[in-house]
Amino acid sequence: MKKIRRYVGENRSLFLILGIVLMCCFIVCVLYYMDYIKPLSNEPYALAENKYIDSNQYNSKSSDYYSTKHSIEIKHGEFLEQEFLSTEETITGFRIQFAFESIKEKNGNILIQIKDKDNQQTVADFIFDIRDLADKRGAILDVPVEITGAMNKCYVIVLTPSLQEGGTICLYRSLYDSVYGEMTYMGEEQEGDIVFAVYSGDLSDIKIIYLIFVIVFLFGILFLISFLWTNHQNTARCVAAIVLIVGIMYSMILPSSTLPDENRHIRWAYANSSWMLGEVGISDEDTILMREGDLWLLSENRYPDANTYVREYKGLFRTDSSEAQIDTGQGSAADSIGVAYLPQALGMAIARFFDMGSIPMLMIGKILGLLLYTVLIYWAVRLMPFAKMLVGISSILPMTIWLGTGYSYDMLSIGSVYLFIAYVFHLAYAEEGKANWKDWLKLSVLLAVLASMKVVYLGVGFLAVLIPYRRNKKNWKSYIGVLCTWVSGFGGVLLVKMYLILRVLKIGQEANALQESVKYYPSYFLAHPLRLLRVLFNTPIRKGDEYLAGIIGKMGWLNINISTIAFVGFGIILFMCVCYYGKETENYIAHRTERVIIGIAAITPVPLVMITMLFADTERELSYIQGIQGRYFLPLIPLFLILIKNKISIAHQTMNRCVFQTTVILHVIVILDVFAEILNM
Repeated sequence: MKKIRRYVGENRSLFLILGIVLMCCFIVCVLYYMDYIKPLSNEPYALAENKYIDSNQYNSKSSDYYSTKHSIEIKHGEFLEQEFLSTEETITGFRIQFAFESIKEKNGNILIQIKDKDNQQTVADFIFDIRDLADKRGAILDVPVEITGAMNKCYVIVLTPSLQEGGTICLYRSLYDSVYGEMTYMGEEQEGDIVFAVYSGDLSDIKIIYLIFVIVFLFGILFLISFLWTNHQNTARCVAAIVLIVGIMYSMILPSSTLPDENRHIRWAYANSSWMLGEVGISDEDTILMREGDLWLLSENRYPDANTYVREYKGLFRTDSSEAQIDTGQGSAADSIGVAYLPQALGMAIARFFDMGSIPMLMIGKILGLLLYTVLIYWAVRLMPFAKMLVGISSILPMTIWLGTGYSYDMLSIGSVYLFIAYVFHLAYAEEGKANWKDWLKLSVLLAVLASMKVVYLGVGFLAVLIPYRRNKKNWKSYIGVLCTWVSGFGGVLLVKMYLILRVLKIGQEANALQESVKYYPSYFLAHPLRLLRVLFNTPIRKGDEYLAGIIGKMGWLNINISTIAFVGFGIILFMCVCYYGKETENYIAHRTERVIIGIAAITPVPLVMITMLFADTERELSYIQGIQGRYFLPLIPLFLILIKNKISIAHQTMNRCVFQTTVILHVIVILDVFAEILNM
C-alpha cells in the first residue's frame, strides 16, 4: 500500500488527468447511448440493404452513395429480378421503394415472388394493390415473410406489375452494386441494384456491440494517456503505441470494405491466402475461387451503418468448414505483387486453417496488417537522426492510421516510404550511419517493393543521393550504391507493372477507338500542347481543397468530414511541430544542395501522380485531372515538413507529451464523429 500511495503521490497530475478523461468519456458514452443506441435497438436488422434519399434530403448529405438520378422502369406484364445472398439463418421481411410519381393515379397490382435460385422453387409470393401503395407518400412496400434455413443461400426477388391500362411503373435503384447479386430485366443484366432491404430480426445486439466498443475505447484511451505520460521522451515508442491502439479503434468503427478500392484488395489477399494453404486460389479462367461462406465479400459495401456492426458481431461466432472452392467470376489480375498483401493474406490463411468464418478471417488479416504497419512506423521514427516528431506526427494523422488498418497496399507503401526516408537520413546524418553493401541492399529492396506497388513513389529514391553527398563525395562505391538502388526500383516497376505501363501509354497496343474518343492519351497532347498545360494548371486550382481534405479532413471514400475542431487541431499540431523541431532540422541540413535533393525527392512523385491519373482515369472533356486523391500525398508529408524554414521558435520542456496527448484527444473526437455519422446512415 505504501508503494501505491507513493506512486500516486508522485503522479498526482497524471491521475487527475485520467480522472477527468474518464469522467468526460463516460458522460459522452452515456449521451451516445441515449441518442443513438437505444433508439436503434428496436429497428429491424437489414442483412442486405440499399439506400435512397430524395433530392431535398440529398442536398444535406455529403455522401455520393445516394443516387437521385437512377431508376428503372417495369412495363406491364414484364418482370424485374434482383438476386441476393442471405448471410443469416432467417429472413423476416423485405422493403422495396417505388417512385411515387410512377404509381400515382394508376390501377392494378404487383406480384412479388421470392425464389430459391438453385432450384427455382417459389418460397413465397404476394400480390399488392397499387392504389394502397400510392396512398403512401414514400411509396415504400413492406413485404413480411418467414424464411428459415436461409444461411448462404441465394434468392431471387421477382417483381411483375399488372396494370389495368398498361404503361409502366418505376423503382429506384442505387448507383453501386451492394445487395450481393445482379439485377436483370427480362433476363438482361442491368446497372446497379434495386433499392430494397432484406430483414432478419431486429438490432437489439447493437447494445452489446456498443458495450464492447465502450470498454475497448475507455481502456485504450486510459492506457495511451498513461503510456505517453511516462514514455514521452521515447518518440518511437509513443508513435507506435498511438498507431496500434488508435488503429484498433478505427478498425472497430470502420469495418472492412470502407477504404478506397478495399473490396478488390480483399479479393487479391484472399487469392494469396489460398496459395499459402496449398490450395488453388485462381481458376483456369483467371478468376478468384472462394469458400461459399465468403462470397458476400464480393459486394461493394463501402458505406457501413448500424446493420454492418450487427452483421460483423454475429459473424464473429460463425465457423466455415467447407472445403469446396466456388468460382466467383471475378478477375484475379491484381495491380501489385503478392508481397503487398502478405500480412493480410497470412491472417486470412490462419483463420481459414482453423475453419473460422468470414468476419474473424477479415479481422485477423487487418490486425496482422496493422502490426506490420506499426513496426514499419516504429523503425522509421527510431532511425531518424532528427525531426523524429515530424515523421511521427505524419504517420498518426487520421487518414494515415486508417489506411494502416486496411487491406489496401497503402498500408505497406506508406510504411515503406517512411522507412526508406528515415533509413536514408540515418545513413546520411547519423554518426553511426556509414553505409555499407548491406545497407544499400536494404534500400534497394525497399525501393523495389515500394515502386512495384505504386510507381509514382519511385521519385522518392532520388533521396539516396544524400548519402554520398553528405558522407564522401569522392567515394565512387557510394554512387554505385545509389545507382543500384535506382535500378532495383525501375526493375520492380518493369517486372510487375509492365502491362499497366503499356495500357496507360498505349505502347504496343491497338488503341480502342471508343477509348480514344473519351480518354486522354500521349499523342493527343503532341497535337495540343497548350491543352496539357491547361489541364495541369487547372487541377490544383479546381481540386486542391479536395486533396487537402483527403490528407487531413475526410475519411476516404466514406465522404465523412471530420469536425472543424479536429481538422484545425491537426493543422496546429503540424505547425507547432515545424516551429519546435524546425531549428533542429536546420542544424542538420545546412547546405542548399541538400535541400534541393530533398525537394526533388518530395516533388517528383507529384507530377508522376498527375500524369498517371491523366492517362488512366481522365475523360477528355474535363479540364482537370480526374481520380487524384489526397491519400496519394500522405507519404510525402515528412519531406515537405523537413523543407519548411521558419523564423518562429517554440520552446517547451514537455513538448512531446503535449503533442501526443493532444493528438489522442483529437483522434477521440474523430472517432466519435465518425461513429455518430455511421449510426445516422
